[in-house]
Amino acid sequence: MSFEKEPSNFKINIPKRLDDEKADKKIKEAIDFKLLEERIETHFLKRKKVINVLARLILELKENIIDYDTILSDDASGRLVSLLLRKIINQQRKKVGKKQINTYFLASGQNRGPKDIDALREFIISKKEKLGKTLLVTEYIETGDGITYLVKILKQVGINFNVATVSIRYNLGGKEYADYDPDLITRLKYGSYGEIGRQAFYGNQSYTGVTKGCCSYCTAFPAHPGVSGYQDRRLIKQARQDIDVLANELSKLVE
Repeated sequence: MSFEKEPSNFKINIPKRLDDEKADKKIKEAIDFKLLEERIETHFLKRKKVINVLARLILELKENIIDYDTILSDDASGRLVSLLLRKIINQQRKKVGKKQINTYFLASGQNRGPKDIDALREFIISKKEKLGKTLLVTEYIETGDGITYLVKILKQVGINFNVATVSIRYNLGGKEYADYDPDLITRLKYGSYGEIGRQAFYGNQSYTGVTKGCCSYCTAFPAHPGVSGYQDRRLIKQARQDIDVLANELSKLVE
């Protein structure tokens, strides 16, 4: 009988996660899901499954959450997740007398050319002295290709960082995780595996107000996102207010 050959990076040190049962218990005890469903209007933010996964991500970040000095947001889909984490981190940093976290929004993703990547590298180098401990935030990681070049840049520049995502495609306990770059795996904090992050946050330009290009029809991708042609000020305001409500409730997990 022949067996599948074990991937060369199969024995990578996977970051330890909380036990699932213990994490679920903490979330159920701390979070008032009924209250959130009543107060939140944005349809994808009030889903119990989405709230639960965001809560799990925050638990995974809890131990060192006040140590992050900067958020790098993988826009456009990572923007609302970044705003949520920024609110929670700032609440906790204020309690211990630390200044508010820096936040930079980057137009990253899979469809970047050499010039786009160079623009991102130049920006990160220009901010190196200000970044400190950094949290690179995105909503979903499938193959890891769309985030790995940013991971490489941060490592090359010498930034101390972790990667936070709502969900990943693969279960890091199985061989599938060999698809991911080792530098990504060792820095990864995630809420769950599965496509919930993509399903909840991808393509919501009406709620974020931004696009990866300089405009809705643009084919060039600068270092930072541009204003979306599909934005709706009412929905943007609603989503920001709902993020604040959600952050105030999920902050209970790190108090």
